Amino acid sequence: NPLSSILLYTDILCQEISTQDTQQYQDLQMIMKEAKRCRIIVNDLLSFSRQNELLAQPTDLNALLEEIVQEIGIQERFQEVRVQMDLDAGLPTIEADPFQLRQVFCNLMNNAADAMPGGGTLTLRTKKGPWPELITAEVQDTGEGISEENMKRLFTPFFTTKPVGKGTGLGLAIIYGIVKMHRGQIGVQSQMGIGTTFTLTLHEELPAQLDRE
Repeated sequence: NPLSSILLYTDILCQEISTQDTQQYQDLQMIMKEAKRCRIIVNDLLSFSRQNELLAQPTDLNALLEEIVQEIGIQERFQEVRVQMDLDAGLPTIEADPFQLRQVFCNLMNNAADAMPGGGTLTLRTKKGPWPELITAEVQDTGEGISEENMKRLFTPFFTTKPVGKGTGLGLAIIYGIVKMHRGQIGVQSQMGIGTTFTLTLHEELPAQLDRE
């Protein structure tokens, strides 16, 4: 990836500058910042274009969520966020692509943290149902909430409510595609000033035509 080379050599040039209070150093920092932003955009575009790839295998959703929390909990955006887990101990192993589900929940948790800049509670919940052979997972925050107008376009590619440079508008579109590829459903409820809950419904076993595709 050419962006990796740009970042590498920019970092080398930064280290060669003895003082950081120069215009040259500030310019290099800007190059590095924008290159990192480009890398995020490229990764999101690649993820968006690869949504037809599904590698299903037995997946312990509870263990996956616990893993993700341990990994992302050290990020700066989570420093003021209290993570609460309400996981059904009797949840069955499901047939799913764990790598793609990891992307789904990482994105949802990051969005939740961004919606709580002053801190709050992030709740992860799993349970069996609402019908036999189905399981439900919820990602709930106590953040700013989503307006009714934005709710209508939430899963539209390239739509974002984040400031310019803070989001590509592909995160929720990718999530929607992954869930649909698993023949699942995703819904959202939100109230301004109170918070937002994303609810995912997934099959314990994928339909035959998708199983280990």
